[in-house]
Amino acid sequence: MAIDKGVPDIVDLLIEGGMNVEETSYFASSPGGLRVSTPLLAAAAKNDFWGVARMLKPYRGMVDTRDKNGRTLLFLAAEHGHEAGLHELLKLGADVNAKDKAGMRPLHIAAKKGHSRIVLGLLKYRVNFKVIDNAGRSPLHYAAAAGSKHLVKMTLAKGNDKNGRDKQGKTPLALAMAGGHKAVVDFLKSRKAQQ
Repeated sequence: MAIDKGVPDIVDLLIEGGMNVEETSYFASSPGGLRVSTPLLAAAAKNDFWGVARMLKPYRGMVDTRDKNGRTLLFLAAEHGHEAGLHELLKLGADVNAKDKAGMRPLHIAAKKGHSRIVLGLLKYRVNFKVIDNAGRSPLHYAAAAGSKHLVKMTLAKGNDKNGRDKQGKTPLALAMAGGHKAVVDFLKSRKAQQ
């Protein structure tokens, strides 16, 4: 199917032809293995987000179309580190604080992947840093688990609790230690973080 190949011109034609972009009968897997449930999300998962975002300009209402897990195009851009696509989607009015079914937000995803430039991009659009997902984890938990000292510093500066415990009782320091991220462990210990 053309949409599964991620060809923006064909997707544009299909949208103009009246295709229901929220129909869930089309499925494709992104390189990261995420199953998407709409033609628009399938195209984004297979192609560049900047092109998809540009293509959506006339269809602004579709920018927050969700997959079966409640994730929008912004989640995909955050997960795959597509900075240009992220900015285009945000300019189109994408919800910077959108929440999926697991309570995660694009900020959680970017921190989990260690994408500091994506986090900086979200910051420009007033992202809420004090968010906890359904597992009880803040962006700081994910940044520490990813071993990103830069993101750990940023999330601490934005008010994340250095001693916050997730639903399994793990702190950011414990996650950094489990991942063997010495620089993050040393930094958190210098801030008197608890295990």
